[in-house]
Amino acid sequence: GATGIGVRTEGVNGLIKVDLNAGAVNGIGGIFAKSTGTGGITINTAAGTQGNSTVEGADTIQAITTGASGDINIKVLGSINAGGPIGDDGIRAQVTNVLSTTNINIETQNQVLGSTLDPVDGNGIEAVTNGLGAITIVTNTKGNGQVLGGVSAINAFISNAANTKTLSITSGDAAGAFTSTLTSTEVNSAAVSAVNKGAGDTVITINKGVTLTTLGSGSTGINASTTTGLLTVTNALSQVVVYAYYG
Repeated sequence: GATGIGVRTEGVNGLIKVDLNAGAVNGIGGIFAKSTGTGGITINTAAGTQGNSTVEGADTIQAITTGASGDINIKVLGSINAGGPIGDDGIRAQVTNVLSTTNINIETQNQVLGSTLDPVDGNGIEAVTNGLGAITIVTNTKGNGQVLGGVSAINAFISNAANTKTLSITSGDAAGAFTSTLTSTEVNSAAVSAVNKGAGDTVITINKGVTLTTLGSGSTGINASTTTGLLTVTNALSQVVVYAYYG
């Protein structure tokens, strides 16, 4: 089996860019990118490609910045952990610097599976910022697919009270041309979790053709909160399926 990270790259200043144009990347973690400067991180995977984490507890795509600026942009047109959610988060993006203006932008148009084996930290997509930038997550607006995680399909968190930017999650297209699911499996989980401790707005849009599913007792379809900004949740003709187990 794989004993290392499929692709590992780190930079100080200047853009870090990883393009997976064909084939598969497999490893303890599929792609790891870290920036400590101002250049930002861009990760793209093409349709038909695969990213797989082969060890429980390892994120398949992980992008981290400790720098002052430079956005994190992740666009996944291929699949993540299509053979089974073994690792940890399918996609994880994190900003650690409280003064950073880095925005996190994540788009997926296929299948993204996070771990269902780790009840503490398995998400399909996780975006966390301690800085001053926005979080924007878009899933399956241009194609059918699935996002699944033990804790959440999508987990987004702005922790900085000084952050005035928007936390935005959009799933599905407005016309309902595509079908997709957002699924969490653990107890007390949420298909979509969006927590904004800053002063900006939180906007969640679940369009036609999207099904929210929770498989654990005490779980919710959407768990959203904001501090001083506007909270807007739009669920347009989607299904919310909650399975509760007792005993």
